[in-house]
Amino acid sequence: HRELKLSGEAYFKVKKGEKFNVNTQHGSVTVLGTEFNVRTINSYFEVVCYEGKVRVKTNKNEAELDPGKGFREIAGQFVTLNETLAEPSWLNQESSFKDIPLKYVLTSLENQYDIHFKGNVNEQLTFTGSFPNDDMELALKVVLGALQIDYQIHEQTVLIEAKE
Repeated sequence: HRELKLSGEAYFKVKKGEKFNVNTQHGSVTVLGTEFNVRTINSYFEVVCYEGKVRVKTNKNEAELDPGKGFREIAGQFVTLNETLAEPSWLNQESSFKDIPLKYVLTSLENQYDIHFKGNVNEQLTFTGSFPNDDMELALKVVLGALQIDYQIHEQTVLIEAKE
């Protein structure tokens, strides 16, 4: 019986016939010979199955995922996902998001580039797109520029201001 506690994001390849559990603060994933990705940020929990089958269970929801299917729960709100990629984009130095609240994308940028954001952003803003994991300035332009958010970089702090 193998078990792992995860905070953050990880991609797993589990040998067929081997039982494996991934536990997070939001829920658990039980697998038997599969490939899957788990992302957990604050109240955001997402699992995507790439091969085999996984079972996802949270306090409020439960689902079995086949290849190309995903599960997302944000602050208790559950949606199913369809995935067309063969593996998570971050394995190829890119972070991708589909209609994700901006605060979770900003947290991913903070984790990737060891930066911190200061300023107010509309909590209703969502982001769909990808940013590179090896070029902070381009990543900021992609995410914040797409949402017309002005920003300034001061050492490891990014000051942001949404246009009215």
